[in-house]
Amino acid sequence: STKDLEKVVYFAPTRRREPVHKVVIEGRRTDLLKRGDLISASEERIHRHYDHKFKSEEAFRVIQADDVPVNEGDVISAEQVGLLKRNFGDSLFHVEPAFRVIEASGDGRLETGHILSRSELDSLRKEGPEPAVERAMAGNQEGFVVTAVSHLPFSKG
Repeated sequence: STKDLEKVVYFAPTRRREPVHKVVIEGRRTDLLKRGDLISASEERIHRHYDHKFKSEEAFRVIQADDVPVNEGDVISAEQVGLLKRNFGDSLFHVEPAFRVIEASGDGRLETGHILSRSELDSLRKEGPEPAVERAMAGNQEGFVVTAVSHLPFSKG
């Protein structure tokens, strides 16, 4: 309405940095605010003071969302693993020691230079003759293969 627009135009410069709250539980006057509405901190204080049933929580705006910069199957160094674990924690990606095939298998399943994770190597050892492998390197450090990674749902990767 025009009255709401006037409030926005009049108060916008002074309330730019005021915290925003999201209505969690409607108060007695459901015609004023609905669940999920965003209100300023001063409005929230007024509603909370006069209506004890009213509940809200501070709302936050996501300014930047960093995605894990690796994909499944990537070989990364021990230093990169440490950096990623510090920045993103253990729950967003998992790594295993990486092994490089140094001699192709006779049945053609493995080619020279193919990278295997520890779990893949263990399952191949159970199936038949042990493949000839060595520890894969990423630069001058031992390599780790990314076995699982959780990307943000809106990321391009």
